[in-house]
Amino acid sequence: MIFIGIFTGIFLLDLLAKRCAEYRLKEKERRQLAGGAVILQRMENPGAALGILRSHAKTVLRGTVLLLSVLSVYFLYLVRRPGRTGEKLGLALLLGGGWNNWADRAIKGSVTDYISFRSRWKRISKIVFNLSDFAIFAGTALAALCHGRGRSGQ
Repeated sequence: MIFIGIFTGIFLLDLLAKRCAEYRLKEKERRQLAGGAVILQRMENPGAALGILRSHAKTVLRGTVLLLSVLSVYFLYLVRRPGRTGEKLGLALLLGGGWNNWADRAIKGSVTDYISFRSRWKRISKIVFNLSDFAIFAGTALAALCHGRGRSGQ
C-alpha cells in the first residue's frame, strides 16, 4: 500500500503547490530563489508538455484520460503482486503526477506550472514545470527501466 501512498502524496503535494502559486503569484510574475538559479513563475498551459497541442486542449484531455486509465488498471493489477518494486514506484510517481495535471486541465482548462531554472541554454530557461511534471518524468523513466524485469527490478 506504500505505492498508493506515494501516488496520493504526489497528487496532493502538487495540488497544494499549484494553489499556492495561483494565490501568491500573478501570471508570468517572476521571483528568483537560490541566487536566481530557481525561478518561481506562474504559467497556465492548456496544451500538453511544453505547450504542444495548445489549440487542441480537448483532444489532450481525452487522450490523457485514456492513457492514464489504462496505466491505472495495470498499476492496480501490479500493486497486488509481489516484487517489481521499481516498476510500482515508477507507476505511482507517473500516475500521481499525471492524474494531478489531468484534474487541473479538466477543472480549469489548463495546467498550472510554477517553477523554472536558470540555464545557459535559453530553451531550458524558458520551460516552466510543476512537481507533477518531475514525477511524470522520473516515474516514466523508472517504470520503463524496471518493466518486465520481474523480481530483479526491485
